[in-house]
Amino acid sequence: LNPSFQAMFADMVPREKRGRMIAAVGGGGVWFMGGAWGTGVIAMLSMTAGSLLSGYVYRYNNSLPWMLLSVSVVILGVLFITQIKESDKVED
Repeated sequence: LNPSFQAMFADMVPREKRGRMIAAVGGGGVWFMGGAWGTGVIAMLSMTAGSLLSGYVYRYNNSLPWMLLSVSVVILGVLFITQIKESDKVED
């Protein structure tokens, strides 16, 4: 998934803004470790919030985290299918 995200990212973000966007979103090549150097500010904030809230959500209802995950994956899948188009231009 990470190589396809990086290819899509390179197509969608202008060359002069890529460095700042990669620093914000992440993509430093350490995604498989679940958070480490190069993860990005936005990714680290969401992982921190998820870690903080997950215990409370699980204590409330132990099936709720899985239901939230399922709904999130379906919403993201629909957004990817409907909103992301193949790029026609090729950049050197």
